[in-house]
Amino acid sequence: MISDRRLHISNLLSERPGERAAGEAIAPPTTPQRALTNGHANNAGPRPITRFVENGREYYAYGDRVVYPLPCDDVELERLDALHSMIHERALNNRLVNAELDWQAQRRLHILDVGYGTGIWANDLARLNTNISVVGIDLCSNSPARSDDTPNATFVAPLDFTQPDWGFQPASFDLIRMSQLSGCVPDWLQLYSTALRYLRAGDGFIEHIEIDWALRSLHNTEVTPGMRAVQEWWSLMCQASSLLNGSMAYREDTAELLLAAGFTDLNHRMIRIPLQASPRDARDYLLKRWYIGIMCGDDHRHNSMNSFEALSMSLFTRQLQMHPDAVRQLCQNVREAYKANRAPFFHNIHIWTARKPVS
Repeated sequence: MISDRRLHISNLLSERPGERAAGEAIAPPTTPQRALTNGHANNAGPRPITRFVENGREYYAYGDRVVYPLPCDDVELERLDALHSMIHERALNNRLVNAELDWQAQRRLHILDVGYGTGIWANDLARLNTNISVVGIDLCSNSPARSDDTPNATFVAPLDFTQPDWGFQPASFDLIRMSQLSGCVPDWLQLYSTALRYLRAGDGFIEHIEIDWALRSLHNTEVTPGMRAVQEWWSLMCQASSLLNGSMAYREDTAELLLAAGFTDLNHRMIRIPLQASPRDARDYLLKRWYIGIMCGDDHRHNSMNSFEALSMSLFTRQLQMHPDAVRQLCQNVREAYKANRAPFFHNIHIWTARKPVS
């Protein structure tokens, strides 16, 4: 449950080495950030990652560049874990892995989580099966993700997974998993090709999960006046993220990219996140409430969250030069639109799996 996850994250945060006193201010970087690859030439040696506070949220910086445009504070950790729960508990019915791995194999399975976030997925999987080894890599370390009850899970950060060298033995992983990386990847073909290199031939799988944040409808439903704020927000989000590390928009050519990287046996599953649902449809109704709660912070489980501002503030103020108050007002309009919506719009969760061929 979310309450348990919040307690778990709170415990992890209390053990963070070198944690600053509450309220200690850090000056934000002043140099306009460019593509992430400009700040990470390779993955050799430790990175001088620092934290700074801007517009009331805490962020990571690499020298004078913002390496990741989303916050890294306690509220953001809760939001990431809530999204994990929504996807894997609600949408996927408590399923952590969709790829067809041989769980009965006589050898130890090795799994890599690319962009591990808080480490919740890696720890959950390692806890369920102690005969596997899970490694997480990420651009920054949001928290000491390792848990005492998961010695078979390890975490490596900072490591720039957008670069072609991850520092592991090639062909050493049975599964490489990635989730919610849109906006952090300037070259998807390179990322998929790198994953292919580190997978075992013949029985190594990639699994990639992304939320498509664009408004969708089955019958080309006309966007209501109230939902135009959502369209405006999404247009600005695509524009701003494209100026940094890569667009937040879901890649409609994912199949072509996976095939071009060398994968085979592609499998694609879509799950709708309804933005309007009747209580008579319990599954859709609960999924909708969970999503709206995370994005808008309008129920007791997620009332401290403000996902739209978390996604938008740094990107809109830095890349589009919007005033923070204008960003807050737009995000407030979007939250009100979501909560008032009665039209059959939805978002999609995309789950892709593919296999590395023998040769």
